[in-house]
Amino acid sequence: MFIKVLTLSLLYFINTIHAGELERMIVNGTEAAEGRYPYQTIIFPENAAGDTDMCGGTLIAPNWVLSAAHCFQSKIPIVYIGMNNIDTYDNFEFIDTIRVIKHPDYVEGSFDNDVMLIELKSNAIKSPVKLYDGTSDLSPGADVTVMGFGANSFDFISFSTTLLEVELDIYDYNECAKVYDSLTPNMICAYRQNKDVCFGDSGGPLIKKGNTAAEDVQVGIVSFDEGCAKPGIPGVYANLGKYIVWIESFLKVSCKKSLTERLIKLFD
Repeated sequence: MFIKVLTLSLLYFINTIHAGELERMIVNGTEAAEGRYPYQTIIFPENAAGDTDMCGGTLIAPNWVLSAAHCFQSKIPIVYIGMNNIDTYDNFEFIDTIRVIKHPDYVEGSFDNDVMLIELKSNAIKSPVKLYDGTSDLSPGADVTVMGFGANSFDFISFSTTLLEVELDIYDYNECAKVYDSLTPNMICAYRQNKDVCFGDSGGPLIKKGNTAAEDVQVGIVSFDEGCAKPGIPGVYANLGKYIVWIESFLKVSCKKSLTERLIKLFD
């Protein structure tokens, strides 16, 4: 079984997106409305060889981005927040990063606990996404949405310069375990015929979509898949319900630190 990691080479990405007329990417997705997902983040984690892989991510607090642990290479990544069009570079934020924190139980290769936090050097202006608190419907067949700039097929035909989204359905866990013997309770699966994420979408959000960005709830993180949109083959996502306590422990510490710094400046 060949399992694809959903990252892509930045150099390949740049050389390919201008090579002819673009199709609708992710796989059979549609273009997201301008500014609809202000929390969507593009991550370029540089590796030791000087190469770069693109991943997705989400702004979950003013100074924290959430992504997949397998997206980390060896150096502090570069992040772009709220970008809708890679060609125009309009209406986005670029913020330096301080550190990367992979989940302590992340297992390289198995994708278990495939969760990573990136701390930003300063607060973003864009609005963060809400995180899953256990109340969203994740029963088999429930509608979910995923987005990214990734490939439109397993064959790397082309990539998107605009942010694309696609609707999927939560896939029954037991049925998914028949496809992936490495599946763990820390993962959820999603599938809809002829629709999927693909290379370059790793780390991006799986959400329960609301009427506005403020009502969206992130329930998963794009982790791995076998091929792209293969019949009967679901994609696998880190289940945020399993990590909310770990994530919020860093957000609370960061919030206290920020408050302390403001008080020091106030009375300095």
